[in-house]
Amino acid sequence: MSQKKVDYYKEQKANRKNIIKKEKRMRRIEQIVVGAVGILAACWICFSVYTKVTEKDTTATESVSTDLNVTALDDFMNQVESAEEAGTETAEEAEAESTEEAGTESTGEAEADSAEETEAE
Repeated sequence: MSQKKVDYYKEQKANRKNIIKKEKRMRRIEQIVVGAVGILAACWICFSVYTKVTEKDTTATESVSTDLNVTALDDFMNQVESAEEAGTETAEEAEAESTEEAGTESTGEAEADSAEETEAE
């Protein structure tokens, strides 16, 4: 071995305790930093999910009102009702006429029957 290597080895051996302490300290700091970053990432994800869930709940509970203009529908219904009333009056008149005709027919039949009876006598 060269003299440089021998000197380096002796120095490492003399400071081995300090070097090991330093390496352990650095490893511990790295673990703490990685753990803190992981915890922050998990908290951020949970907070994002929570805000999304509560945002959906608030929009679901809000009531929505819609104004509807029904004048056209009312006009249509009024026209239908007036047409039905006119149709009903016409139907009633037709029934009355048919009843009158049926009455005259039955009267005519009765007269014919009575005429036949008188002829038979």
